[in-house]
Amino acid sequence: MSTTPRVDVPDRAYRDDGVITMGEVIEEHAPALAAARRRYFDTLLPLTAAEPVAHELLRLATAELTGCRLCRNQRSAAAAEAGVDEDVIARARERRYEGLDQRARTALELGDRIRAHPGDLAGAGDPATPPEVLALGSEAATAMVMTTTRALADGKALVALGLEPEGYPVQVPA
Repeated sequence: MSTTPRVDVPDRAYRDDGVITMGEVIEEHAPALAAARRRYFDTLLPLTAAEPVAHELLRLATAELTGCRLCRNQRSAAAAEAGVDEDVIARARERRYEGLDQRARTALELGDRIRAHPGDLAGAGDPATPPEVLALGSEAATAMVMTTTRALADGKALVALGLEPEGYPVQVPA
């Protein structure tokens, strides 16, 4: 992992506490991408507000998959802030979903499906709607799909830009 950015970090990207905001870095180098990313967040945030526990557990499971220590720590803290106890956090990190709240479990299973078959959610070319989508409903399922794809994309962007820290703090907005 990088401790030196591979791109110039504009002064405005540094917060007072030294954290770099990834959105400002992207804005500096790719303004159109930054605008599209902001529209994505503007759509995602209201959708996830209705499912904060499922949202944070899904982000945590994605962070666990990508292996980003910063992401795992941030997501564990965010899940705890959303009211998730340590046992549930540990089970989500280990992909042991038995006994979880049904909506959280369903969201996590949908996230697993997306990460395993991103271009074929039903798997093996099956045109059927995945059962998790039917169980969650279209709005919540949309939020969980967007959450998973966004978490994967931001993780890749952190690495590609050389912003994944070893003691080099970066803030990726919720």
